Amino acid sequence: MLPLDMSEVVNDFASPSGVRLIQTSPGLREKGRIDPSTQSQTSTDISACVYPTTGEETKMLPEARRTEQNLTFVSTSVISVANASAGTPADQLVYQGVTYEAHTLLNWNDDGSFCQVVAAKVGQ
Repeated sequence: MLPLDMSEVVNDFASPSGVRLIQTSPGLREKGRIDPSTQSQTSTDISACVYPTTGEETKMLPEARRTEQNLTFVSTSVISVANASAGTPADQLVYQGVTYEAHTLLNWNDDGSFCQVVAAKVGQ
């Protein structure tokens, strides 16, 4: 069975430019730690559907991040969570002036051409 391309449906319901995606490069390791001065950031406006995180989605987050200040983003853009072994920090998403950090990723790019990210408000 062929995968169903859901990208058009996601884009139909997405906020056209209401979300800014901030991605940080891994940087170089020095003495086992990432040197922040070697990291760089790119910032891009993306289209995404944004909604309050449901109870089931909240269960996917670490307990310390299970607050009411979480949002779920659905986008055709590639969004990444942290990867400790690669030294890659989680992507950040800015929505209505508030920054959220990607914590849980459901990647549907192989099956439906979109990804779903549960993100927690930064600084809570």
